[in-house]
Amino acid sequence: MSLALTFTLSVMSLCDLRPGAPIPDPVVVALQQTSYEDLYKSGLTFSGFMEEAEDQHEEWQENYARDHVALEMTPSAREIPGNWRLLVVGEDWCSDSVNTIPYIARLVEGTDGLDMRIVNSKEGRWVMKTHPTPDGRPATPTVIVLNESGDKVGCWSERPAVLQNWWLDNPDNLEGREKLDRKFEWYDEDAGSETLREILEIVKAASDGSPQCTD
Repeated sequence: MSLALTFTLSVMSLCDLRPGAPIPDPVVVALQQTSYEDLYKSGLTFSGFMEEAEDQHEEWQENYARDHVALEMTPSAREIPGNWRLLVVGEDWCSDSVNTIPYIARLVEGTDGLDMRIVNSKEGRWVMKTHPTPDGRPATPTVIVLNESGDKVGCWSERPAVLQNWWLDNPDNLEGREKLDRKFEWYDEDAGSETLREILEIVKAASDGSPQCTD
């Protein structure tokens, strides 16, 4: 599979929603219209999300079918005590969403202690602004880990750290098309491994009483 063939540079600007500095806390508070828990309850299951997805449907299905990494990590996920909910802000047109969320869905399906709901970037705008990328952008996907009481105990933003660092360290070194192609090649080879490893680390830290975020 080569996702690079299906994208144009316009997707990059859609997925990296807005450049700029992190939003000051008072502004974020003003944007927030609901709690994390209520937003989670309003979200779609992965199957519900897929029923409504209009863009990149084939890529979503193909990545969801690539379940070998999730199956390998499921035993470790099952060892984490407690019940944890993943609130995901994602979009079907987003190249980072399609290369991360299907793998998370597979892991969640095989783990009794995990559940997931997905909301779009309009509904979850305040969540993205509260947890921007390292360079200050609200972006999809943004993942919030909630405990059984609905409290935020962890967060993860946009893409795995190794890919994010490479992306941010090479702003002008490559032509836009080449840079985008290399991102897709990395995702295709990784097959969700780094995404799931980081998500599980955050959930495990929450279970140990040490909430952490990657933003």
